[in-house]
Amino acid sequence: MTDTAPGTALAGPAPAPAGPPGPVKDTPRARRRMPPLAAYALRRVASSVLIVLGVTLVTFLLSSVVPADPATANLGQRALDDPEIVARYRADQGLDRSLPVQYASYLGNLLTGDLGTSQQTQRPVLDDLAEKLPATLELVVVATAMAIVIGVLFGVLAAKGRGGRLDRISRTLSLTGVSLPTFWIGMVAAVLFVKNLGILPGSGRLAPALDPPDRITGFYTADALLAGDLDAFASAAAHLVLPASVLALSVIGMVLRFTRSAVLEALSSDFVKAGRAKGLRARGVLWGYAVRSASGQLITATTLSFSLLLAATVYIEQQFSWNGIGQYAFRSSTNLDLPAVMGVSILIALVFVVVNLAADLLYAAFDPRIRLS
Repeated sequence: MTDTAPGTALAGPAPAPAGPPGPVKDTPRARRRMPPLAAYALRRVASSVLIVLGVTLVTFLLSSVVPADPATANLGQRALDDPEIVARYRADQGLDRSLPVQYASYLGNLLTGDLGTSQQTQRPVLDDLAEKLPATLELVVVATAMAIVIGVLFGVLAAKGRGGRLDRISRTLSLTGVSLPTFWIGMVAAVLFVKNLGILPGSGRLAPALDPPDRITGFYTADALLAGDLDAFASAAAHLVLPASVLALSVIGMVLRFTRSAVLEALSSDFVKAGRAKGLRARGVLWGYAVRSASGQLITATTLSFSLLLAATVYIEQQFSWNGIGQYAFRSSTNLDLPAVMGVSILIALVFVVVNLAADLLYAAFDPRIRLS
């Protein structure tokens, strides 16, 4: 018989003392605790890294198969006649090594932020890109905003008055804008507004008599406002009007058609008909129901517009002497400046990946079915 103290309950073995918490196991149950949107964002970031890595490989291979010798493009005729100078140049640039070794070396330098040295400017490519990227972004952001505002507004009005005069005029103008090449629109606009009318400046980002504002964002308009320099702001805004308008004209038609088709589809849906049947105001049904449900198409239109306009800056910046990434890419490619060309390609790919990642996250935020799939 076992003696027990009064009030003491019979129990099994005493539990082991609690130790320090161990690492959380990566079980399916633990993974399910992560919010769906966060899990979706992590998957998209991981796939974006692979995309950028693939872009570096493709860009490197394309730069390697160019049927031209960088030594010929960058050395003078007297230096080319000396085989020792040519061999030293190729050794300095790493051109005498095998392609896998060159690519591995490039990736290693890329991880440390070293994109090489531009053979034209003799500066680090990363410094050149950091200096010129704000100019291009300022141009593309303004052009995209103009295209979205005008395209969405007229797309909604065209869908509202389907088959009417405004719808026919909008569709005709959108088809014309999409069909005309950007460089031709830029040439006509320069002749009309700069040469004939003389109401807009035709080149550069600022009047030659003005000093650029202190660099804060790299956007001349924003930096001039932050510095309180209204003369510089007015000049920067005036120089922005023509190239941004030409860029915007090339994609307004696409935005208009995207918006029109999305709003027409929404207007024929059951929830819009139910809203009308309940006696809601027509304007509220149009903007609160139909346009809101077309937000996915508008995100697509915005993403495509930004990407297309970024690519079109190569022509526009060269035409309007806009000292940005597009002009830098044009000069680098014509002078066979391979480090600069690869740097621009990787930068553009990064911008595309970031913009598409932002668009995918917006899709997932608006439509839960995407992040749960």
